Amino acid sequence: MISLLFVMLSALSFSQTYHRYGTLENDLRLLEKTYPTVASVSVAGTSVEGRNLSVITLSRNKTAPALFIVGGIHARERIASELPFLVAKKLLETNSSLLDTHTVHILPIMNPDGVEYDYSGAGKMSWRKNRRSLGGGAFGVDLNRNFGFGWSNEGASDAPFSDVYKGTAPFSEPETRAVRDFINSHPEIKIVVNYHSFGEQVFFPWGSKYSPIKDEAKLKRHQLIAETVAKLTSYTPMQASAPGLVTGDICDWTFGEKGITCLGIELDPREHIHYGHYLPENEIENVFRRNWESILYLVTEAKNVP
Repeated sequence: MISLLFVMLSALSFSQTYHRYGTLENDLRLLEKTYPTVASVSVAGTSVEGRNLSVITLSRNKTAPALFIVGGIHARERIASELPFLVAKKLLETNSSLLDTHTVHILPIMNPDGVEYDYSGAGKMSWRKNRRSLGGGAFGVDLNRNFGFGWSNEGASDAPFSDVYKGTAPFSEPETRAVRDFINSHPEIKIVVNYHSFGEQVFFPWGSKYSPIKDEAKLKRHQLIAETVAKLTSYTPMQASAPGLVTGDICDWTFGEKGITCLGIELDPREHIHYGHYLPENEIENVFRRNWESILYLVTEAKNVP
C-alpha cells in the first residue's frame, strides 16, 4: 500500500507557497467541503490573540486508532506547519483506504499568532514563541516549554525575553491547554508526532531527563518507532535530551502523563548554514516526499500500539 500511494503522489502537483494562518484556515475548510464523508474540521481552542487552533480529522471510523500530528508550535519553523497540511491534503486526494480503519488528527499550526507575527515586517522575524504580552516590552511564551510534565526545571528559562521562556505556570497558555484538552478528549490517540525544523532528527522521551524510560517495553517501543522513522527519512534517532535538556515539552507530557507514544521530528535542513528555519519554498515538495513513507508508517503503526 505504501509504495502504491507513493507512486500515486509522484504524479501530483505541489504548491510552492507556505500557508499563513488565513490561507490555511480557508484550505482546511475547502478540504472538509470537498471530502465531507472523511474530513471534518474542529476548533480545539483559540490563541492568545483569538485565532482558531483548527484540527482536521481524517477518518471513516473516528473510533479507530489515531495518529495526532501537531505542527507549527514554533512560529518561524515554516516547513513544520506546511508538512502537516500536505499530509491531510494528499491522504484525501489519494482516497487512501487507510482512512477506513485508521484515524488521523492534524493540527497544522499550534501557534497562529506567532506565525502571523513572523510574517510581519520584512517577513522573517525569526520569531519562535506565542504573542503573550509579558510587560516591559517582552512578548511570548515558548509553547514547547509550557506543558505540565517537568515544567520549570533545567531546559527552560524564567526570563521573559528568552526564546525558551516557560511561562508563569504549567499550561498558562491557551494554545497548550487546547492541545492538552484535545488529547484528553480523544482516547483513540495512540501516537503523537510533533514536527519542528531544523536538524533532521527523530526525538523520543525523555527530554527532561538524561536517564532513559524505565519501563523496558515502552522504551523499546519508542526506540523502534523512532528508528523506523529515521530509516525511512534518513534522519537521526535519539533520546530528546541528547542535545541538552528540554523541560515542559509536549512529548514528555504526552508520554509522562498520558502514556501515549510521542515523537518530536526535526525536519530539513540538517544545519543552519543551509537556510535554517527558513527553508526555501522550492524545497517543500522534497521534504514532503522524504517524509511521506514515514507518515504512512506512523498512521498504520498507531493500530499496533497498546
